[in-house]
Amino acid sequence: MLANDTSDQRFLEKVRPLRPARPEIPARYDFLVIGGGASGIAAAREAKRLGAERIALVEAGILGGDRLAYGAVPMLALLGGARRAAKCADLSEKRRIFAETMEMMRRKRNRLADDCSAAKLASEGIDLFYGRASFDGPKSVSVDLGGEKVRLEFAKALIASGATNAVPQIPGFSELKPLQLGDVFDFEALPERLAVMGAGPHGVEVAQAFARFGSEVYLIDKSDRVLPQGEERASELLLRQLEEDGVKVRLLAGVLEARQRENGVRLQIERFGNDERIDVDRFLVFAGRVPNVKGLALENCGVEVSSGAVLVNEHLQTTAKAIYACGDVVALARSPQSAEAQATLAVRNALKFGREKISDLVVPWVAFTEPEIAHVGRTEAELKAAGAEFRKAGISFTDQERGLIEEEDGEMEILLGPKGEILGADVIHPFAGELLAEISLAMARGLKLQELAGIHRPFPTRIRALGELAEAERRRQQSAGPAARLRGLLRKG
Repeated sequence: MLANDTSDQRFLEKVRPLRPARPEIPARYDFLVIGGGASGIAAAREAKRLGAERIALVEAGILGGDRLAYGAVPMLALLGGARRAAKCADLSEKRRIFAETMEMMRRKRNRLADDCSAAKLASEGIDLFYGRASFDGPKSVSVDLGGEKVRLEFAKALIASGATNAVPQIPGFSELKPLQLGDVFDFEALPERLAVMGAGPHGVEVAQAFARFGSEVYLIDKSDRVLPQGEERASELLLRQLEEDGVKVRLLAGVLEARQRENGVRLQIERFGNDERIDVDRFLVFAGRVPNVKGLALENCGVEVSSGAVLVNEHLQTTAKAIYACGDVVALARSPQSAEAQATLAVRNALKFGREKISDLVVPWVAFTEPEIAHVGRTEAELKAAGAEFRKAGISFTDQERGLIEEEDGEMEILLGPKGEILGADVIHPFAGELLAEISLAMARGLKLQELAGIHRPFPTRIRALGELAEAERRRQQSAGPAARLRGLLRKG
């Protein structure tokens, strides 16, 4: 983060004050949260809403976490500028838009920091402690406030310490110190050549944005497709768009070596048995996430770890009864975009003796590329692997009313069970995240697709495409009823 940038100075004063207020420590906190990212803040607020009076929030870095400082908030601002730059042919104009976008991004980040600032949380009755927490026992932690330690007793606690980006063990990486997502938003000038390792959501977002700003971009991944956690059709369409934007995609490719050179970085990659050397100015790595458990002294409180992550049950309770955990720090394969939902679920279970299960959460995720890729529920591959019976219902936005008016492309596909149960869904569209919302709500409420028919959706909104699919499914289920009865009669005869 640029210390000399006025917007960033104001931002940092909100989320990490130089002289934070020192709360008066009670004999015991009703609820304590370790981690002041989006999920930790959501947890503290949910605990307050449920009636907890004394709440402590411990943060080692800055409030708001990755989402505010290095994640979705600045990334969306960057992608917005990139869309403008894509319409320009002149490289100097693209560079001007890049500089303008970075300045605008910092202003927007500063404004959005108001909602999770230290002052705002303190006004809500949440005690903030800036420092590193480590457990003393099953109901107490010590917090290092920068040389001074304080001890906090608690009735219930939540570990929401998140994760950090992993650095792969590749020759040259230890000396190179490759850049990660947070470094992108400190760029003062547009790099001429950029390599991105990892074609997951962050990787494809960064690659597309910088290609549109005019950088020569290489996207490298060992997988056979971009966005490998999504459906194949979405990956195919996104790959086509990335290549149209000028991204040089290298799939089924591994980085053998990375070396610092006078004018940048030289990468040696292997693909289809052949070596290729790539010289770039900047090298970004998205190689997975490592849960932040180091230094928590979990052995002191009875919290067990599995494969480097906190072990929890279906209710997000750890092996220590009074301690819960959520988000990237837990040993569950869930979307990072579900961290807030997990946090509120864990708090309800902790404070209200609830038995809500993480498996019941409906967790959509979105890659904010153009077009956006949005997904909820299970994928086709997961259903096939489980031997589940399913079928597809799909529609193209190209031929839908709003699509024709706006000349928009895109697709919506829903995976259905025999009786119209919604098992999963994908939307590929410039507004995919919004278009997925009604499907996610239906899944959360256990509604079948045909039950979404007959709802008035204003003409000519894009969501009418879902209405068409729902109406077609209603007719299908209605016709299936008499046919099934007829087959039954014939069998009896």
